[in-house]
Amino acid sequence: MPAALLSLTLAASAADPFAEAFWRKDLGLLVALLAEPGDWREDEARALFSDLVRLVNCEPLPPIPSSDPTPLREERQLVRLERARRSRLGTAAASSPTLWRDILSPSFFNRALGAGPDGTVLFWPVETEKWSAEALRAKVRPSGCAAAPGQAKPAELELASEVLLLNLQRAASPDPTLRPAAARLAYQRAVLLARAGQADAAKQAAAQVLPPDLLGPELEKYGLLLRLETGVDPPEGYAALFGQSFGANQAAVNERLAYGLHRNGSWELLKKVTAEPRALAPAALCDKASSPFPRDLLYRHAVAQQKLGATAEVDAVLAQAFPACAYVAEPAVEALRDLAIGHYARRTLDAVLEKRLRELDPPGRLARDVQKLGARALHAGNLPGAQVAMGWLITDRTAAGRARGWVLEAEIAYALQDGKRFDRAVQSIFPDPAIDSLRPQERDERDRAVEELAQALVTTAEDQVDAGFRKRLHEQIPVWRERAAIKREPAFNALLAALEAKPVPLNGDKRRRPTAEVAVGSISVAPPEAVILPPAVQFDWPEPYSLLAVPPPPGAPRGAAYRAWFGEGDDAKR
Repeated sequence: MPAALLSLTLAASAADPFAEAFWRKDLGLLVALLAEPGDWREDEARALFSDLVRLVNCEPLPPIPSSDPTPLREERQLVRLERARRSRLGTAAASSPTLWRDILSPSFFNRALGAGPDGTVLFWPVETEKWSAEALRAKVRPSGCAAAPGQAKPAELELASEVLLLNLQRAASPDPTLRPAAARLAYQRAVLLARAGQADAAKQAAAQVLPPDLLGPELEKYGLLLRLETGVDPPEGYAALFGQSFGANQAAVNERLAYGLHRNGSWELLKKVTAEPRALAPAALCDKASSPFPRDLLYRHAVAQQKLGATAEVDAVLAQAFPACAYVAEPAVEALRDLAIGHYARRTLDAVLEKRLRELDPPGRLARDVQKLGARALHAGNLPGAQVAMGWLITDRTAAGRARGWVLEAEIAYALQDGKRFDRAVQSIFPDPAIDSLRPQERDERDRAVEELAQALVTTAEDQVDAGFRKRLHEQIPVWRERAAIKREPAFNALLAALEAKPVPLNGDKRRRPTAEVAVGSISVAPPEAVILPPAVQFDWPEPYSLLAVPPPPGAPRGAAYRAWFGEGDDAKR
């Protein structure tokens, strides 16, 4: 036997001689070793490295008998999973950021057997014969890598099964060197399931990517992101992504990062992360055909600036967004509009502020915004501002605007505990039916305003008014319910029950007990500090460079992890 083969066969581990040849990229030597008769203790390693040779030569991989319980069974199944990945990638495999761009490069492995008289070149499977001088030769079929891969059987997701993941994790329990391979498999399974729209199963798989740093430095951040996106970790965890680069996914990640920082109340960081849209021209920012991301970021930028007390910058953001975004119907624009009204509520309504309010919405919404302004001013302690807004409304030329003025007057009277003033305002909202001249559209606007008023009053009834005023409110809500359109009856019923602290059936559920904080009817009553969800995003999830788990070469540090691939391509934790 040649000296090189003899020295390798004397290695301590059964896998060492094969691993040494593989990690040297010397497939000639590896096939020669596999062709050499060996000890039965090498059988498991022989099976694994034989599979690896078939993999890199794009030859069919035989199924593993279900009766085969060998310790390296999971590692061999990973080889088949990697082969199925090539089938999915197709012609893109040669340029993909996976081990296939190495395997499909003819020069990546040394395939020469040596200086035989016929210039023998290594391919697999091997038919061997011994020379009289004990040298080893192999006559083999040509490589199959030039041919297009067929459809994977079994399918990739079937191979990346929950059973394989559980078995690999079980094997990694006494042998932590397999933990990176198990984490890569969990990540890949979660990505495949997410692409297939199987959200619950993807979440279960992503939960097994723990800790994400087992994926290696390039993939760790995506492991963390995957756990956040599938709901394994709470949204506050997005803040940990700050300062990391995500390439083509950066815009989507910035959205998620801004959302996490908003939830965390990290205002300085939020200001930095959301600053980019400030450079956009209003027309570009508010183009309905453009991505909603910049508008969402601009809203959160305004929140950060407001929290930091930067009043002038908030004014500048609002001037950038409106009137250009007045016709954009998106949660972020609605939230920015609401922020603007709250921002302006500390001022007194004048011609300048009226112009700014007009710019927030399409025509026909000014009275609604002025009423909101007055209510916000009242709750901010700006009673003069609320009074001015009320006066503006009750002299409005539209009947709906005047009705909203009396609604605001009722809320002011309620806050001041002025019973006579409250009763007078309510009487003005709902005059005698015989003289109620509102058109249907105006009546609907009034009913909406009254429902909003009832919501606001019920919310504060317990803490801010005495028993007499609670009784007055209890008497008024049924009257409002009778005068309002029938479609608003369920909302008034829920509010009345909340005031009485009694259960009421909502949507057929007799067990639900409403509270004043619950949204009823078509009126949004989310608390002012609620953090809106970001727009839907799509991520181009990168995949592990390699899904393999290959025994390390001889001489590796004791306890070294199974390796995924060579050099730069090995994204496992090492």
